[in-house]
Amino acid sequence: MGGLRGVDAAHAQRVVAFPTPTVQALLRWGFIEEEERARGVYRVTDHGRRALAVLPAC
Repeated sequence: MGGLRGVDAAHAQRVVAFPTPTVQALLRWGFIEEEERARGVYRVTDHGRRALAVLPAC
């Protein structure tokens, strides 16, 4: 079991899991960074926020 669990701010009870390769790519490109390694907590970086701002809505 691995990957990233993200919480949607608008739906705080909704947790999204991402596969480990996706997490590794987001880390490698600087879109996220580790906040607490022991708990597997990540946070979006300013670079990641700028990228989200230009992505088309699905």
